[in-house]
Amino acid sequence: LLTGRYQQRFGYEFNLGPEFTLKAGLDVAQTTIADRLRAGGYATGAIGKWDLGASPPYHPLQRGFDEFYGFLGGSRQHEPATRDMGPYNTMLRGRTPVKETDWSSDAYSKEAVAFVARHKDKPFFLYVSFTAPHWPMQAQAEDLALFADVPDLHRRTFLAMMSGLDR
Repeated sequence: LLTGRYQQRFGYEFNLGPEFTLKAGLDVAQTTIADRLRAGGYATGAIGKWDLGASPPYHPLQRGFDEFYGFLGGSRQHEPATRDMGPYNTMLRGRTPVKETDWSSDAYSKEAVAFVARHKDKPFFLYVSFTAPHWPMQAQAEDLALFADVPDLHRRTFLAMMSGLDR
């Protein structure tokens, strides 16, 4: 999506996991849509899951984005972190770690609304990559209550996560 090219054409067709994320990322020779739009005067933002490299050359702020709120890895808990999430799963604003107070879908939505409000009077491109529904299966109690009649816990949690995302 970000390059406009099939990922197989530049060697990024597999989910390579955290070891790869810490060492490498989306080939810096690949131009992103954010690179092109920023060059055309657009404000650019990325929110949520990055999963295209956690080391400095692959950071969203080096890949055409003016603003970033999210984490550099590919999977993390959805509830506010109560422990150190590690080098590629810590929530960041730009490059600075931030204290989490919201569930991920709620936090990403608030950030997206704020970005649009800040840039509503000029062209902008906003890339939002929600993590729900993605492992680990975690949902807020009020969302789980909506599906109390679903006997399978995993299915009920999945439905609750989708409901939270839709909200």
